[in-house]
Amino acid sequence: MKKLKLLAFAFIAFLFAGFIRVNAIHIDELIPYPESNIEVEEQDDGSYLLTLTDDATLDIIIQNGEVATLDLNGHKLVNFTPACEAIKVEKGGTLTITDSSNGNGVVTQRDDSTYSVITNLGTLNIKAGTFKTDLDFYVIRNEANMTISGGNFISTSNKTSLVGNIQYVDKNVTPRLTVSGGNFEANQDALKNYENSIVNITGGEFTSQNAFALDNSGYASVTGGKLTSVNNAAVRFQIDSTKENESSLKINGATLNSKEGVSDLSIYDKALSKNVTDDYNTTIDENGNVILKEKKEDVTTTTVATTTQKAEENPKTSDNVLTFLILGIASLIGVCGSSIIIKKKMNA
Repeated sequence: MKKLKLLAFAFIAFLFAGFIRVNAIHIDELIPYPESNIEVEEQDDGSYLLTLTDDATLDIIIQNGEVATLDLNGHKLVNFTPACEAIKVEKGGTLTITDSSNGNGVVTQRDDSTYSVITNLGTLNIKAGTFKTDLDFYVIRNEANMTISGGNFISTSNKTSLVGNIQYVDKNVTPRLTVSGGNFEANQDALKNYENSIVNITGGEFTSQNAFALDNSGYASVTGGKLTSVNNAAVRFQIDSTKENESSLKINGATLNSKEGVSDLSIYDKALSKNVTDDYNTTIDENGNVILKEKKEDVTTTTVATTTQKAEENPKTSDNVLTFLILGIASLIGVCGSSIIIKKKMNA
């Protein structure tokens, strides 16, 4: 078994001219420090298997060029640092999350966290586990390539969506999210698909108590699964009646359940800043594409959407975080601490 070089960040804040000083400690051990509760093993193909051996408090970062599988193994993973995710996949990194305990493993965040539970800027595949938060941040924030084939995803926030598929850090990357399974439960949007982002739903169950199972402002295809809103429409399609060809919505083969008396599809016009569901006749063509025909003009309009992020949908991710807070004299500032970064051991 080859050793893996792990970088454990111990961040020390100094109150001097508003700056943060960072001390990085390199620890060349398989188990980087006592009570880490994570076992790391290099596989024959050069990838890494990370297995939780007990509940762990860590900030796990997968870097560019690294390929890893994380087995929750029935244990709980919580972020160590309030200003870091429990799991972050950097651009060029690849992570698959499994749970050999048949779903008893949990990934969540500490009560004073200021970021999502998981942020993906690379490639992330989730097959099993439970992922949850009680805070006003995403459980899953995808900005690159992601697939979900299983797992339980839970948010009790009354302000923020459960899963956010959003183009934010790198405007040259189109977020792509494919969901073929899993259970998603939220008070707000179960899945929020932003402009310039692509989501494909072929399975899974999405339930929102007060908002939408799917809130789409980008390109969405729903060909399977069950989408339910207890107190609203199952799906919202945000359009901009002043623009064309910026988004689309396809629904074919999915089960939609909405509040009694409410249409399964809600239409919101960003240009008018209002719900315009009653202003359009909605049909679905032979390919499942949603076609809107404005009633008052009796002409077919292209369904498009350009929506800016809600104020409550916190866009934070822990890239290049440097915080300056000046309140009178000065204030102590905290950033990521005690992270582990997977690195191959450099050969001599």
